[in-house]
Amino acid sequence: MPSEVPPLSSLTASMSTITVAFATPTAGAQPSLSGAPPLPTWSYTAGAYPAQDKIPPTNSSQVQGWINAIDWTKVPSYAANSPATTGSLCDTNTAAAADASRW
Repeated sequence: MPSEVPPLSSLTASMSTITVAFATPTAGAQPSLSGAPPLPTWSYTAGAYPAQDKIPPTNSSQVQGWINAIDWTKVPSYAANSPATTGSLCDTNTAAAADASRW
């Protein structure tokens, strides 16, 4: 397999700007490197994942189990940083800047 980047000594103003794109290997294919394991066999199944660009539901038994596993007595209770009338950046919102729980 050729190197993707030519040696520095061969970089000149008149050299080709075209870069050869390598093909994406097929799942389960044997690699060209001796002794390397075969690539995993996997295929994307859209139905196995939440819809893209949408907030996933939180009412599933799995998510509810995660939420119930949290010891809420150990979670700090910080008020949300609401913008001051002069702005929400630390240099203009001194109350937010003075609160060590903010970052």
